[in-house]
Amino acid sequence: KADGEQCPQITCPKALGVEMKLVCTGGCCPTCWAPDHVVKLDRHAALENPSTIPPAPQAPTTCSGARCFEPVCGEGFTKGHKQGDCC
Repeated sequence: KADGEQCPQITCPKALGVEMKLVCTGGCCPTCWAPDHVVKLDRHAALENPSTIPPAPQAPTTCSGARCFEPVCGEGFTKGHKQGDCC
């Protein structure tokens, strides 16, 4: 089926004059998508926030420059690193 038939609950509007593509990746939450060169993404490179922490020491080298937030764990859970994740 076409994405529009798999995810009929939303339609993608034009954003900044660009038609967004409806993407259904098999999950329950379809999204409207356009590549970065079409709709510029603000990556908040100048983010100054006291809640941010550096990526985990075990993080892949591709995480260089990532910004992580200090995790807040529910009762019975502890902070930890999952292999392959940045934070």
